[in-house]
Amino acid sequence: MNQHIKNIQESHSVSSSDCEIKPRNIVLDWSEVPLNWIYNDRFSSNAMNALSYFLVDAEFSMCRLCHESLPYIKDEKLIDDLKNFAKQEALHARAHEKHKKDFMQRYGIDNIPINKPVRILMERILSNKPFGYELSGKSKKAWLMCRAGVFAAAEHYTTGLAHFMFNSTEWELNGCDPVMSNLLHWHAGEEIEHRTVMFDLYQALGGRLSVRRFFMMGFVPTFVALIGISTAQINELDQESAKNQRKIWQLGLWKAWRRGAILKNIPDVEWFVKHSFSFMSQYYNPVNEGSTEQALEYLKLMQNVIELGHGKKPTFH
Repeated sequence: MNQHIKNIQESHSVSSSDCEIKPRNIVLDWSEVPLNWIYNDRFSSNAMNALSYFLVDAEFSMCRLCHESLPYIKDEKLIDDLKNFAKQEALHARAHEKHKKDFMQRYGIDNIPINKPVRILMERILSNKPFGYELSGKSKKAWLMCRAGVFAAAEHYTTGLAHFMFNSTEWELNGCDPVMSNLLHWHAGEEIEHRTVMFDLYQALGGRLSVRRFFMMGFVPTFVALIGISTAQINELDQESAKNQRKIWQLGLWKAWRRGAILKNIPDVEWFVKHSFSFMSQYYNPVNEGSTEQALEYLKLMQNVIELGHGKKPTFH
């Protein structure tokens, strides 16, 4: 058993976080970032851009969930985790909004059809009033638990993607623009830093293993479909993308995904299935996913960087 988890169990703490969650605001200059920011792989560039579309709405939705859950939580450490998690996610969402406004809009890829159903999912379904219905009493708490379970599954993947970015991608070796790489690595570092919060909230609200497994079985195909559809729709707006990569049912799109995985620019499709297995285990705790030390080392390095490519200076507040 992980020694940190053992210590948590012995202290009867609800929070399993192994570090202090610190909100950071990073300011990046998008004025010279090319659309094909992974220079040898246009498809993977657009696939990573696609993440920004549905991350913004999901992050704001998680912020709302944190604030709505506070009255049900007694553990002071988890309360602090929830508050700082919400601050981090709000800053992430704003950074991705700036990315969309200053970068995607310039290239005409800032308005894709998948935006609308994702926004409906986050604002009208995964909200405190699902389909407009007012909840109260036990049903309100149960729905908070369900929402936390869905987002715990999502955070399992953002943590996995963060670990992949730090340890498996070869963007720099293949050639990439540092601004986009910095945005994603900063986000990745903080995803690892706060990776336990949604899971801890789910557990604190009475979440069960069987329900958690159910959420993950639904999440895997949904997440892969969202990335695939978003990427295809960006490719359709990007006139320089291959014409056989503009619809999710085109074989060329899936071949391009496979090529991107071989080049170590994105995970392969099989990774999304395999990564779900650890979440299904009765011994699962997200503190065992990724390395806190690695994430914090990168975040410290980012704050001390004097200058990165193209003369761009990332600054933290």
